[in-house]
Amino acid sequence: MMKKNVAIIIVNYNGLKYLPACLGSVFNTTDDGVSKQVYLVDNFSQDGSVQWIEENYPQVNIIRAESNLGFAGGNNLAWQYLEKVNLPEYILLLNQDAQLTAGCLTTLVQYMDTHPQTATCQPKLLLWPETQKINSLGNVIHYLGFGYSDGNEITDQGISNQPSPVNYCTGAAVLIRSEVIKKIGGLFDDFMFMYLEDLDLGWRTRLAGYFNYLVPTSVMYHQYEFKRGMKQIYYFERNRLWIILKNYRLPTLILLLPAILLMELGQIFFACLHRTIKYKLAGYAWFLSLTNWQKLIIQRRLMRQIRRISDRQLISEFSGRIDFQPIDNWLLKYIANPIFACYRVLIKLLIVW
Repeated sequence: MMKKNVAIIIVNYNGLKYLPACLGSVFNTTDDGVSKQVYLVDNFSQDGSVQWIEENYPQVNIIRAESNLGFAGGNNLAWQYLEKVNLPEYILLLNQDAQLTAGCLTTLVQYMDTHPQTATCQPKLLLWPETQKINSLGNVIHYLGFGYSDGNEITDQGISNQPSPVNYCTGAAVLIRSEVIKKIGGLFDDFMFMYLEDLDLGWRTRLAGYFNYLVPTSVMYHQYEFKRGMKQIYYFERNRLWIILKNYRLPTLILLLPAILLMELGQIFFACLHRTIKYKLAGYAWFLSLTNWQKLIIQRRLMRQIRRISDRQLISEFSGRIDFQPIDNWLLKYIANPIFACYRVLIKLLIVW
């Protein structure tokens, strides 16, 4: 039986403390029927990690970036390289702080082989070293562009082993069908740098009529830590607005405008409260560039070309609530979530396209 070639792409940025566990799990676990080729993109690390890889794992293909391209640009660099040399049927995006377990990749490949309309799938992702807790059972899209991990920090008990559709798969560990990426205009938008690139990918694959799945019989680990730094706020908020402006039809955006404006007022209030307003405003300022609006127009045209699913269907599948334990508070739980959930119910009655 011929083995399936899977290109494993790891973006490294000063990740020396993670790489022994990550690469050790890749090369020391068995996946029957799968041939692994590892491509590590180094985002101009300064911690000696490239030298360590060359000494300990010479079989790794190292792609050097001349600057820090972020998660989006780093993965795109590997994708462009693979397109030139030998693009396999599947690629696995794997965080530098994630680890494989025995047979996990075989399970994902077998699922994709038997479900051709599935564009991406992910394993049950457990926290490391607290492996009794969930990190992600697939990710949820809020209809205003937010994304969060389903099941984060719950105990791994009574979880169904049946595959289930998800809004999008986490970029920390996701198997992707290469031919779909070519159909939807590429892997990521380079400028997104970090945060919500995986959400945009899942949105676009669904828009094109494909599915994203959780396959819980496949298990991987993730040394995950939720971060809320200044740069994260800028990228998260800017990218969120970019995604909804790019992917929704214009009539949908018009109907969503009151909810968008209300959410933005809330975001501005919290940014002022936490003294991060300049990063929130920097996200808005990015949209003042004519060049960036030209990018948006080009991308909206592409979305029209690939569209097979209506906005009505998409919003029916998206969530009206944000249920993510690290940011849980009374204002979100008792005020914001009920208001925006009700608004989603209302617009579902109005959107017929």
